[in-house]
Amino acid sequence: MWENLYFHGRLFGISAAASKTTASELLEQFQLAKWAAASVYALSGGMAHMQEVEQLCDRVAIMNHGNILALDTPENLKKSTGIDTILTLKASGDLTHLAANLLEHVEGATHTRLIDNGVELHVARGDQLLTRVIAAADASGSSVHDLSVAEPSLETVFINLTGKELRDT
Repeated sequence: MWENLYFHGRLFGISAAASKTTASELLEQFQLAKWAAASVYALSGGMAHMQEVEQLCDRVAIMNHGNILALDTPENLKKSTGIDTILTLKASGDLTHLAANLLEHVEGATHTRLIDNGVELHVARGDQLLTRVIAAADASGSSVHDLSVAEPSLETVFINLTGKELRDT
């Protein structure tokens, strides 16, 4: 990873000494120094600094295989999903049945996605959301072990546009 930063600095006309220093400083700044010797291809999609992009960038392009799929502010890109809330349920039982039950019985549910040991539910909007989710899980015969609630992220935008996880690219 350090080498990649160093060579990009050199490519853009930074002196060798300055490029070495800057590469090291950037890895420290973004708390990536322990991966300095790692190949960028060995890093997971989670290492792609999506949270930092949301905080630092005014405009973001979502790209897949060299094609720009969307270009806007992070906030507008997240709004474009039509999702207000993402619920992640870790559960046991028939997860396919749970996903179908959630779509049918949770007001505002737009999409479900099977994940490891659970279901991700996308909701446009809805009242008494947690109550409805737990009731739908109980009706499906599933037992919920963990439930988390989040807002859409740029990763959500990427998945909606490409159908792939960042780590799958």
